[in-house]
Amino acid sequence: MHAFIEELDLHLRDHPSEALSKWLAWARQHADALDPFSASNLHDLEAHAAILAKPKRGKMESDEKELRVLGLLDEYL
Repeated sequence: MHAFIEELDLHLRDHPSEALSKWLAWARQHADALDPFSASNLHDLEAHAAILAKPKRGKMESDEKELRVLGLLDEYL
């Protein structure tokens, strides 16, 4: 989505308008909101990783145990 928006911005720079500028700003914000790796969502991603990294006291959920056994959570621990 980001690439499309940037390409559209480049092609339409010769025909500026207030409405287009507002739409491009909205589109960039919307694309960021959908992108889990965008800077605006990085805090949430780090918070989720931190939660997974904390050792739990007590019984693990069966799916978490399986993911740990398979090593699929190693990069987050």
